[in-house]
Amino acid sequence: MNRTSMLHREGETTMSSDHLIRGTVAFVLLALLGSAPGRAQDAPDLPCEAIGNVLRASASSSGPVCRVTFPRADLGVALLGADLPPGMGLTSWAAFHRTGPGRALVMGDLALTPEELPLVMSGLRENGLLVTAVHRHMLGEQPAVVFTSANAVTRFLPLLPD
Repeated sequence: MNRTSMLHREGETTMSSDHLIRGTVAFVLLALLGSAPGRAQDAPDLPCEAIGNVLRASASSSGPVCRVTFPRADLGVALLGADLPPGMGLTSWAAFHRTGPGRALVMGDLALTPEELPLVMSGLRENGLLVTAVHRHMLGEQPAVVFTSANAVTRFLPLLPD
């Protein structure tokens, strides 16, 4: 599935946020080349800055883990009568850890509206990612926000160094 088909299918709503798109693409791009189990054994750290640049997102590393974040500034969520800043409970993220030569584990959580959820889950599953949870972080927020967690062990993006 390419980026355009993930963004719009006949009769379905187009996703509303570049942040959502990048978060989904972070998972899907790493899964496009297939998956297989792997173990980290003397594997060097991932090129975190390059991953952030490719995804046009904020990336930071902590030891061997690279974490990319995508705050959902487009949602305009209120909770308990207060406007919720995007970085407070509305952030999608993906974390990457090299598992061996040319392979990485990717895990993360995507902040979605209920309307976005079916299309994103479909895109993740169609591209070999395991959707491990759909859950809420808040109750009573307006509009509603749901999170989907996913993971995979995949080959690196071809445009990143091994």
